[in-house]
Amino acid sequence: MNRFEKGTCRMKPAFFTSVATIILCLSLVACSTTRKLNDLNSGMTTTEVVSLMGEPGIAREPMTNQYGQVIELWHYEMYNNRVDAYQAYFLYFYEDRLARWGEATDLPREKAYKMKFE
Repeated sequence: MNRFEKGTCRMKPAFFTSVATIILCLSLVACSTTRKLNDLNSGMTTTEVVSLMGEPGIAREPMTNQYGQVIELWHYEMYNNRVDAYQAYFLYFYEDRLARWGEATDLPREKAYKMKFE
């Protein structure tokens, strides 16, 4: 009997449906964190950011930069599907408005001290 004949090697449709559902769910979770970051806009209020991103993992004590501006730093740990790992993201607020955001390695606190926020 030829093993490729009809009815000799069948997978149940429920198996494929289950696998497809799991893959879809995982991809949606991975994309949702990236989508949240993409939906941020300069000038958003802290309330708007919380409604989009959720509460920050860490809200650090405000700092005063070299220009005398009081800057607030929020720290999020989010899954980055490009590197298949959780990464730290910093969001900087000036006068209760989102001013800058990005990966923590790109926007360390020391760099923010030297930035002038508008």
